[in-house]
Amino acid sequence: MLAILTRVLTGASGWYDRAMPIRDIYLIRHAQSEWNAAGRWQGMADPPLTELGREQATSLAADFMVPDVTHVFCSTLKRARETAAPLATMLGLPPIVDADLCELDVGSWEGKTREQIATSDPGALEKFFRGEQGWVGGESYADHELRAERAAERLRRLPAGSTAVVVTHGGTIRALLLALLELPHQHRWKFSGIGHTLVTHLQSGPNGLRLLGFNTPAGTNAQSALSDLQSSSSL
Repeated sequence: MLAILTRVLTGASGWYDRAMPIRDIYLIRHAQSEWNAAGRWQGMADPPLTELGREQATSLAADFMVPDVTHVFCSTLKRARETAAPLATMLGLPPIVDADLCELDVGSWEGKTREQIATSDPGALEKFFRGEQGWVGGESYADHELRAERAAERLRRLPAGSTAVVVTHGGTIRALLLALLELPHQHRWKFSGIGHTLVTHLQSGPNGLRLLGFNTPAGTNAQSALSDLQSSSSL
């Protein structure tokens, strides 16, 4: 498994061969929301950022030192839009709001804490972390990954030399990585622990997109976190 993941992360020839005009993609999880602070499952719910979250969004804009950004995308949900706003202002770009970038709709789990879910439906969280749907209603993983694939295809079709910043959600970042690196669903939870306002960087090469940095603070050396990712079989 580690050898396979190393091939994926380094963009070894044969895994994906689609030449893409886009140069760089930066995936960023939103800042802390009110429901993050309360430990409540969000999905498609729309709580705003906390005061700490607003500070995180401001710090992201101040620390993000990538030159020549051409596009800023975000989901329609407040926590993503409020995170993207200071960054877009700093870059002098209007944010492009895309509903396909919204978080996975977790149906009956929305608004509940993990403790409440574990009490009302024992075993459901274990199913979730195995990549199975544990909630009632909402959206399936397949539907969410189809949305992410649509968003990924729009990124692939940006003009040559483009650099895109995408402010979205933890689950959607995982789904976008599957789409952009052309990985199957079972790799979804290899990309875990995605933190608020942390940055994942993909760059186009001769054999397609490759992962250069994963889950790193803006303005820091991404290579150390990528090395940790490559050296861990559990990621």
